[in-house]
Order: sequence, then C-alpha cells, then structure tokens
Amino acid sequence: MMYGLRWSTVWVHAAIAWLVGCGSAPGPGPVLGGDPFVATAAGDWEDVDAAVSLAVGEAEVAVVERLAPAPGRIEFRLLSAGEEPGLLVVERRGDGLSLEARVGRWGRPETERRLIERVARRLARLRGVEAAPAR
Repeated sequence: MMYGLRWSTVWVHAAIAWLVGCGSAPGPGPVLGGDPFVATAAGDWEDVDAAVSLAVGEAEVAVVERLAPAPGRIEFRLLSAGEEPGLLVVERRGDGLSLEARVGRWGRPETERRLIERVARRLARLRGVEAAPAR
C-alpha cells in the first residue's frame, strides 16, 4: 500500500511541475543597449495607433504591449521577428511628434530606422484627413 501512495505522490508532483512549466512565456526582456533611432514627425496625435499598427508589419516587429505612462506619451513594447525585445516611444512635442525606437538587446539600427520611417510616413498620410489608403 505504501508503494502505491508513494508513486501517486510522485505523479501528482510531476503533473504540477508540467502544468507550471506550460505557462505562458515571459514577455520581451529589457532593451539593454545601443542608441535609439530618434526622429520627429508631423502628424495628428489621434493617428499614432493607426500609424504604428501598419508600420510594425512593414518593419517585421510586433506590438506586445501598449502603455500610456503619462499624458502625451505612448510606449509600445515590441518583439522582433528574431524574438528580440524593442521599444517605440511616441511623444507630443509642440506641433509635432517625437519618435524613438530601439530594437534588440544591442540595437538593430536598420530595423529601428525602417520602423520610424514607416510610422512617420503613415502619420503624414493621415494628417488632417479621416482615412488614407494603407499603401
């Protein structure tokens, strides 16, 4: 009887360990280094989400989380196609918008540049209009 109880306890512990191990993967880690790609863009604040949602696909990154830690500031936590963490920060600055991108633990300048250019281009197309073709 003792033998059966011992094995059932082992199986219960193994099942618990398996279930805990099958939990969701952690989000992207912190971006550790590299200088961010920074630019300014002309655009409407209310178009930021639309511009980013189109631009991330073209830059081969995905938005993992959207945060608005302060008025006039939006942070998009990113994950690259290579599963590297990233961050896109958009801030209101007078009549324009400040864009800052950092992708990869040590920076990926080409991806950062492409992302910022796509966001800025989409913001320019949407500026002052209700809708614009997603070309």
